[in-house]
This record gives sequence, C-alpha cells and structure tokens, in this order.
Amino acid sequence: MVKSVQNILESFVPELKGYKDRSVFNSNEIHNIVEKRRHFELKMLRRLKKITDFVAYIKSEEKIRKLRNKRIIKVGTNTIQSDFILERNILSIYIRAMRLFEETSLIKSFVDFCISTGFESEMKRILNEKCMKKPNDRDLWIFAAKKCSDINDIELAREFFIKAISLCDDKEHRIYIEFFRVEVNYMKTLIKFNKDMGINECDYGEVEKGNVALAVLEEFIDKVTELDLKELAVIAKNFLKSNQLLKKNLKKNKFFIKTLHYLRCNKIRKKF
Repeated sequence: MVKSVQNILESFVPELKGYKDRSVFNSNEIHNIVEKRRHFELKMLRRLKKITDFVAYIKSEEKIRKLRNKRIIKVGTNTIQSDFILERNILSIYIRAMRLFEETSLIKSFVDFCISTGFESEMKRILNEKCMKKPNDRDLWIFAAKKCSDINDIELAREFFIKAISLCDDKEHRIYIEFFRVEVNYMKTLIKFNKDMGINECDYGEVEKGNVALAVLEEFIDKVTELDLKELAVIAKNFLKSNQLLKKNLKKNKFFIKTLHYLRCNKIRKKF
C-alpha cells in the first residue's frame, strides 16, 4: 500500500521540479504539497472509501491549481508541460471517485472541470458510461446531451437525446423539448456564422433552414400540453427571429398554427 502511494507521489516529481525551478513555489510549500497528496492518497486506498475524501482531495488540488496560476502570473513565467500533471491528477481523482459513487453533484462538478480544462473526450466517455449505467435517468441523459451541445459536439448531443427517447419514460416530453431547444440554438449559431462569412440564405443547409428542429417537433407536437406549448412558444419566438425564411415553412406547420392559437388566447401574439 505504502509503495503504491510512493509510486504515485514520484509521478509528481516533474511537476514539482518545474514549480521550484521557476520559483512558483518554494521548498517548504512543495513539501507541504507532497504531504497533502500523501495524506489523501493513503485515504484513497482504504477498504471503506468515502466520497467526502475524494471531494476533499479534489478541493485541495484545485486550491493548489488556483494559487499556482496566480503565482505564474506574479513571477512572470510561462506555463510548461509538466504543470498539467496537476490537472491530470484532478481528472484521475474524479474518475476514481465516479467508479464508486453516483452522486449527481459529483458528475456535474466533473463535467465543469473537464470543460474548463479541455478534457472533453474524457467528459464524453464518462457521461456515456454514466448514462448507460442509469438508462432510465431522463435528467442525466438530458444533462449529457446539453453539455455536449455546449462544447459544440452536436452529433453526440443528438445521440444522447435519441437514446434517451428510446430508453426513458418521458410523459412530460422534457427530452423532446430540450432536444428542440438545442437544435434551435445550434441553428442560430450556424446562421450567425453564415452571416459573418457572407453566405447567402439560399445556400443555407437543412439545419439553418430549421428543418432539423422542425423534424424534432413533428415527433411529439400532437401530444403537447398547454404548459409544453407555453415553453415551446418562447423557444419558437427565438426560432422565428433567427431566420425570416422560416416564416413560410412555419405558417404551413401545425405547430405554428397551434402556437398562434395559444398566443391569441393569452393575448401575447404581438410578442411572438
């Protein structure tokens, strides 16, 4: 047990040497970092593992990371490759923790860390594993899909939504609503890009024309409740503002007709 911990601590030598050589941390501070890591790594090897130990280890490493980044700026040095051993250690702690625990807060914290540090492929892999372990967890599938959308992996986001639809009981149509929201936001992003690039509207693809978003709607529009309709109307409002070409298509679409009826009844048509 002690030997395995020592091997882990030795893997941090290049990182700590880099700090010392650039005067990011002094010898006493580096000693304290080593002892803190030794303390936590020994806890990781206990037979009865606690999520609080993993979370405390992560917080300790994040504190070092935050101080390191400030010191790098203060001493006027640059980030070097060995510095990222710290980020990889935090990633390792998260992964070890998620093999043992299923807390939603842990997953969300892990995802935020991955997005902020560029560990996107690791994030996608773990999210897929977690979703497959909890195939009926609708909210987890939606969370995974939306996070993939946030990092512009629309194809994987769609895969998560499609799997969720086939595996989850979704009487509230939440999966479809969020699927539609993601497609509309993606459409808006592409439209903005096309405009910035000077691409003519007649050259827009299926996404920019709104056909993909409409296809999602057509799958469940006949089942929506008044509450669903209210939420969809807000999304569709942005939908129309994003691309004037969609008006002709939407006027022929049953969703548009149903939405207008809802808006008329609630006297907010002008806002639409």
